[in-house]
Amino acid sequence: VKGKINTMIIVIIMIIMIIQKVKGKEERKIKGEKKIKWKIGKEITIEGEEREIEKMKKEIEKKRRRAGTPPPPWESEGITPKNVKCERTQENQCKKGTVKTEKWYNKAWEIQQEIQRDIPINEISIAGTHNSHITYADGYGVGQHEMTELLQLVSNEGIQISNQWVTVTDQMNMGIRHIELDTHYIGGQLRICHAGGIHIKWINDIVHTLENMFNVTIHWDTETIGCFSSKNPTFEEGVKELKEWQEINNKTTDFLWIYIDDNEDLQRWNLVGHIQKVIHDIYGEKALTPQQKKEKWPTRWPTQRELQKEGYKVIVTTGTNFGKDNEPYLWAAKELWEETGKREKMKGYPECQPNDKQKPFQRLFGSSLWYAWFFKDTDYIEAAFLEKAAQCGSIFNFISLELVTPELMESYVWAFEKGKPENDHGCLVVNKQTEKLELVKECTQTLPALCITNEIISISQQRGSFQNIHQLCQNGNAIEKVTPNLLRSYVNLLNQHQQEKAWINFQF
Repeated sequence: VKGKINTMIIVIIMIIMIIQKVKGKEERKIKGEKKIKWKIGKEITIEGEEREIEKMKKEIEKKRRRAGTPPPPWESEGITPKNVKCERTQENQCKKGTVKTEKWYNKAWEIQQEIQRDIPINEISIAGTHNSHITYADGYGVGQHEMTELLQLVSNEGIQISNQWVTVTDQMNMGIRHIELDTHYIGGQLRICHAGGIHIKWINDIVHTLENMFNVTIHWDTETIGCFSSKNPTFEEGVKELKEWQEINNKTTDFLWIYIDDNEDLQRWNLVGHIQKVIHDIYGEKALTPQQKKEKWPTRWPTQRELQKEGYKVIVTTGTNFGKDNEPYLWAAKELWEETGKREKMKGYPECQPNDKQKPFQRLFGSSLWYAWFFKDTDYIEAAFLEKAAQCGSIFNFISLELVTPELMESYVWAFEKGKPENDHGCLVVNKQTEKLELVKECTQTLPALCITNEIISISQQRGSFQNIHQLCQNGNAIEKVTPNLLRSYVNLLNQHQQEKAWINFQF
C-alpha cells in the first residue's frame, strides 16, 4: 500500500510540474515565440509556448512507448475502440442507434435465433450484457481516457469505469436479449447507476440506529456509494427504452429478459411497489409472471414460439428475493439461475464448465473494471473463450458480456463459419464435415431432412428436395432428444445414418 501511495504522489507531483512549466505564473516569455493550446480530451487544456508544448508531447510519447499500451480489453485506453463503426461525438462516444454490424453477421444471427424458437427457453443460449446500462455512450467513464493517458506517463496502469461502450439500444441491435439494469434510489427516484456493490455493515448499522432514534427513514446505505448524479436515467426510462426498441423494430419474435440488480433496502424503503408499477404500466400483461408460467406450463419451460403466440415479450427478474413483494411480476433471479463471474472457473467447449447447475438456467458474466493500482478485474470474457462457450449451447443459458462490440459478438455465432452466409435467401443445410449450417440458393438437391419439434429431432427415411420437406418430416425416424448444442445434435444424427448433408425445416 505504501508503494502505491508513493507512486500516486509522484504522479501528482509530475502533473503539477508539467502544468507549472507550461502555464504557471512564472512562465517564461520568449520574444516572438508563438503560443498554442494543447487539448487533451475534453477535460484538460494546456496553454504555453509552442516550443515547450512540442517538447512535452515528445517526452510523453517516449514514456508511453516505454510503458506500453494497456492489455486487452483496455487497449483502447478508455474510449470506444476504433473497430466499432458508428457515428461518434467529440468524446468518441457512439451515438445511439448508429453502431453498424456486418451483413453476414446479421443474417447468421437471425437464422441462429430462428432455429432455436421451437426449443424450451431453458434449453437455448441467450446473449446478454453485464451492467448493460453503464455505458460510455451514455456518459459513464467520460474522462477515463484522459486519466489513463496521465497514468501511462509513469506506469502501465489505466482507468476503466464504464462496463459497456455502446447504448442498450445498440446492444440489442447486435443481438443482446438479457439486459441487466443496476437500480438504486438516488435523489428521490429509482435510477440506473453502478454503485460498485459496496456493503459496509457497521456504517449501515449506524444509519439504522439513527432511523430508530429519530423515527425517520433515511434513503441511503453503503450500497449506494458511487451513485451521485441526478442525470442518471431513471429505472422507468431504462425499461421504456427496451419496450420502445421492441416496438420500433417490430421485434415480435424477440423475447427479452430484464435482470434488475437491485439494492436489498428497496424493500425496507417500500419501493418494490414502484418497480411493480413501472413493469405494469410499460409491459402489463405482456410480462410473463411466475403464476402464469405455473398455470400454462406447469412441468416445463415454454418455447419462444409459444411465448409469442401467447403475447409475452419479457421476463423481469430481481437480484434480491423480496418474497411476497415479488408478486405479481417479478421473478427472484437466485431461484432461476446459478452464476459465476470468475473467469478461472469457466471452460468452453468441449469441457463446458461449470456444468453442475441445479436450477433451470446458468449465467456466466464478465467484468472489466480497472481502477489503476487499486483494483483490476480480470474476468473479462474475450472472443477466444466466447467462441468456445457459445458451442456449449444451453449449458450456459446466459453469457453476459462486458465492453461488447460487433467484433466480439461475431464470436457468439456458432451456427455458421465466419463470413457466412454470403446470400440473403435460401434453404438451410447441415454439413457433417464442417459441423456448420449452409444457406444454399439451390434447393433442389436430393437430401434427407432433419426435423425438430420441441426437444425432439428426427431424420427422414426418404430423400427429396426442400420443396418436399414437410412430407419428408412426416416419415421421420431415429428420434433423438436435443443435446445442449442444437447443431451438434443434427450432426450426431448424420453420423449415425452415414449422411453427409441434410435439410433442416427452415427457409429464409
